[in-house]
Amino acid sequence: MHDLAEQYISLDYNIHKKGRLLMKNELSDQLTYDQFCALRYIYKERKITATDLVHVLYVNKSSISTLIRRMEDKKLIVRDQTQTDRRKICLSLSEKGKHLYEACEQRINALVKEIINSFTEEEIEQFFIFNKRLNHFFDEKIQLMKGTAE
Repeated sequence: MHDLAEQYISLDYNIHKKGRLLMKNELSDQLTYDQFCALRYIYKERKITATDLVHVLYVNKSSISTLIRRMEDKKLIVRDQTQTDRRKICLSLSEKGKHLYEACEQRINALVKEIINSFTEEEIEQFFIFNKRLNHFFDEKIQLMKGTAE
């Protein structure tokens, strides 16, 4: 069992580090990986709150504040007060943010397509089955963790 754990830890580390390195290369120096992920979520949802980002990116509020401020400084996002609650701030993409996200998304999609094309259809299907199960397992563990932390 120890050997399996060692293999898992090593693979997990290497896959995530190398994957992020390849993604970072596609993002050039325009965005960090976390900024890209935040822009992706905002792009898909149109308007979100900082709290939404905390939950989606699995980071703390101070990290989100820094991330938002940096994206705002780059003029990638816009803050707006909601009509119903003026204390609540919604984030949306600026035109610059939308265009940058779309350009980066095209490069990332090309990379993902290249990765996927190196596998058979059966391997791709197994990959998604396994990763969905792993994601579900992680969701359950995080829920248990949150339940004991609160």
